[in-house]
Amino acid sequence: MINNFDKIKNLLVFGKDTYYFAQILRRRKDPGNEGMKSNTERKWFKFITKPETFDNIQQEIQELCRIYNARAYIEINPRSLEKFSVVLAKKLLDRIYVSDYGNIFSVQNQVALLEDTIKTKGVLPGRRWLIDVDVKTDIPIVEKWLEENNIKIVETIPTFAGAHIIVESFNYKALGIDFEKDIKLENAVFNLKPQCNTLLFY
Repeated sequence: MINNFDKIKNLLVFGKDTYYFAQILRRRKDPGNEGMKSNTERKWFKFITKPETFDNIQQEIQELCRIYNARAYIEINPRSLEKFSVVLAKKLLDRIYVSDYGNIFSVQNQVALLEDTIKTKGVLPGRRWLIDVDVKTDIPIVEKWLEENNIKIVETIPTFAGAHIIVESFNYKALGIDFEKDIKLENAVFNLKPQCNTLLFY
């Protein structure tokens, strides 16, 4: 069992009209889920707008993860409900205009994690990114590299095989790296992701 509730609770800062998006995902690659038709199934989601909500859903998330043999994730960049509402309205109207109602109820979930909804101004010092490390022994090597390059580590979140190292945004181009590509150090590998969708419970 991996329980990151306490670590993540310390990272959530709520501002005016902000939310965090949590979801439970069932993944075919996890043991026991080999018979799934798709690679990923969303079983549950929640818009978290205040600390009390986060506290109150912990037991429910843990029970649902056990029932579905699934993982819970949360995006730890704060997002704006106002921006979410504007983008959602536009996308729904676009679908209505062309009479496309297939699976239209899922549009809100797609919009929930769009870049356009992020709101850090007045809430956090800046955007957070995720360093994905797949091997536990690589974690100290990657952390040392980040520190040597003056990249601020916000928190290290344990995952099933490695860790998600949450960092403050930095000038990645100056370091010759890019998003969603494996970055190879001498004895370790990591991947830089623009979204901070990290593991909450497994």
